Amino acid sequence: MIARDASAMFDRLVRLERGLPKPAAMLEPFTVNPRDVLNLQAAAGRLAQHVGLGELTFIVAMTTQPPDVAGHIEIKYAQREVFIEISEQLVEFPRAVLATLAHEVTHKYLHTHGIWLADLLENERLTDTAAVFNGLGLLLLDGCEDEVRTQVGDQEYVRQFKGGYLDRDALAAVFVAVQHSRGEAPNTRGLNDGAAAAVKAARRPILKWLKGRESSEKLAQKLQAQVRDEQRLLAAAAGDLRHLEEAVLPALRAQIKARHTALRVNQDEIARLEAESQSALMHGRARAVTAEIAERCEGPTRQMRTRLQKAIVAVDPYEDHAFEVQRVLVCGACDGKLRLPAGKADVVANCPRCAYRFSADTTADGPQDPKRKGWRGLLG
Repeated sequence: MIARDASAMFDRLVRLERGLPKPAAMLEPFTVNPRDVLNLQAAAGRLAQHVGLGELTFIVAMTTQPPDVAGHIEIKYAQREVFIEISEQLVEFPRAVLATLAHEVTHKYLHTHGIWLADLLENERLTDTAAVFNGLGLLLLDGCEDEVRTQVGDQEYVRQFKGGYLDRDALAAVFVAVQHSRGEAPNTRGLNDGAAAAVKAARRPILKWLKGRESSEKLAQKLQAQVRDEQRLLAAAAGDLRHLEEAVLPALRAQIKARHTALRVNQDEIARLEAESQSALMHGRARAVTAEIAERCEGPTRQMRTRLQKAIVAVDPYEDHAFEVQRVLVCGACDGKLRLPAGKADVVANCPRCAYRFSADTTADGPQDPKRKGWRGLLG
């Protein structure tokens, strides 16, 4: 049982332990006939008597309910008669009917003691927990899952029911915790095989939580130490973030701007190369200038991109990048903003402020690192 589920379970149990009188012993499962109204009434009365509501009269009827509703109870203050409706879909599952009755009677029991939660789902889970806590756990375990097999000729038909706000494993965990907290071994008499197996499986993980020797004060001290350790880590992370904001990022922005400025000069040189005549000297100069430009382009920018990519890999899980960001680019040479068509993997932008032409990528994934052969490949 994971810590989060165990914490929620024990929180419910402690709330009940503080707010309810000493609970009754576990009531063993018994048979009920959902088709017999008097038998159904008697079953509800037996449950009410067991939990201390014997002065009330529970009136039970099998009615049509929404598909996901097994039962419903009418709760009012100062009432002597309590009406419970059980879904007609459960008529073939007597154990499920008994579990539903236990849940609904527990609703009234909690109401009489002023215990409820504003969150409806959590309140239902608390009610399932309270039913186990108050001695009806075997009924819930036995009826939260049920099946009926019918033989018609050579064919066997199986109809199954599965309900409740805590599943069978969670109910088994509550059952084991309640029994052990009272110094009793979990009793599985009367349970079906699946429920008995769930109780057996729950014993070891629950005992892990119940049989720890450290006091609550000692555990609080240990938790406080863990909190302080995490606070120190967060302080260190905040320092790293300040370092990024005040030193690393401004330096990288300056480097990117310097590289774009250099490329802006290279762009002018490329324009001159295109305009020059092709004498032998001019051709030699063109090759030398091309090699020089290629060398300037290859190294620093690639190293900078590698550093940034490592940072992005660490940050990406925390960020949801808006697609619109890819469409608005900033000119690296003059800081002018450009809006480009979306979804273009290779678009040439022309800055209206400084006439700097540069390649851009406005796809959702952003630009990929281009594969290069090195500057010598440019010279043939």
